[in-house]
Amino acid sequence: SIGTQLIEMGVKAVVVTGWAVNDQAALAFADKFYEQMLNGGTFGMSTKRARKHVYDQYDNKTWAAYQCYGNPWYKLLKKNSRNTGEIAFNTIEEVSVALNNLRQKVTKKGEGETIYNRTNEILDYINKKWPDEAKLLESVAQIYFEMDNNEEGINLLDKVFSMPIANYKVNTIEQYVYAKLKGITKHLPNESLSPADQKEEAKKSKKKNDDTIADVRKKIGNLLCISETGDRYSIDGLICMREAMITEGIKLDKNLLKMKQTFESAFIKLQYLGAERAVFPLMMFSIANYNEGSKKQMNMDYLDTSYPISDLFDKLKEQILAAPSDHNNFWNDIALNNINTSKLILANVSETQNTATLQNEIIECYRKEFERSGNSKHLRAEIDQYEFLTSFLNHLRSKNPSKGTMDSLNKKSKAVSQIYNELLKLKNLK
Repeated sequence: SIGTQLIEMGVKAVVVTGWAVNDQAALAFADKFYEQMLNGGTFGMSTKRARKHVYDQYDNKTWAAYQCYGNPWYKLLKKNSRNTGEIAFNTIEEVSVALNNLRQKVTKKGEGETIYNRTNEILDYINKKWPDEAKLLESVAQIYFEMDNNEEGINLLDKVFSMPIANYKVNTIEQYVYAKLKGITKHLPNESLSPADQKEEAKKSKKKNDDTIADVRKKIGNLLCISETGDRYSIDGLICMREAMITEGIKLDKNLLKMKQTFESAFIKLQYLGAERAVFPLMMFSIANYNEGSKKQMNMDYLDTSYPISDLFDKLKEQILAAPSDHNNFWNDIALNNINTSKLILANVSETQNTATLQNEIIECYRKEFERSGNSKHLRAEIDQYEFLTSFLNHLRSKNPSKGTMDSLNKKSKAVSQIYNELLKLKNLK
């Protein structure tokens, strides 16, 4: 019923009629009901007294038409001139709605600190009143992830996952893996330490990375056993990307090969869900594929044909431009940017004169889309992507290419560096 649906959405109390009512009797019910509620009565008692009032005054069945949903002990809060801002929730559903509203506000510029503080206040309230309510802890973790506070989100979900009985969404595990893989970072030696201490620090860093990789691979592997979705293959590909960023030489080549294979699987799955969804895995596949100098073609199954990769990007671009745009979805909005990034990296020696143009188009797109729908999580993802591209181009330059190829790689590296610095500026603005 509509009453039940409203309660599930977080409405505190609902009164609906089961059939058509007499207008005068309905007015009498409303007067008595709100008189009671505004004088501090509970929802249940106010309804009971309003029903009795109509029953005593009118010779019809209007009194019985009113069906009530919600907490019978709910009361209206009296507002005074000084708003204390104290947290007060009567039901789990109320908290869930409040957290969902906060999550929707994460993209608003300048509200990050306010949202973070409010989220922490609600979490404190949850820990006091519903400490084992996995659904609420899951919602708080999602807000932390949107704000790029990954460690706090991970810690909350670790608590949820350790509960003997806990209900949570499967895609929450995907979010957990996506957040945790960002902890896979390359160790940078601390020159102020002694050689022995530097060696010990490097050992600890390697163990931390190895443990993180093992954990996220296990979790995403389990999810792929349940269902092989494109998003899960993409996350698996991002794990390969992080591994590539912390390795060198032959190990890096091996990780790029795994990355290529995984993003190919992601593309094959996501191509059916729209061009915007298919661009990112195709971009990551083609970049890893470029490491081998391959000119491999890629099947676009739903078009029942096959194209060289460069032509396939053009086909996807045509579809994106022809489709209506959802400007509330950041990832869809930057699909064209991913195509331009691919063109920048994959350009041959004769095409690198367009590098500056592509660079400017990419920067302008980022400025516009982050202003419209981007948040800290989105920025972090794009910064990570360009850190990977930097290390990837450095890897290609380390292979002692010809002078023409080296000049081309230098131009690409310069453009990638400019875009990366622009993303850092945007992060500071957020």
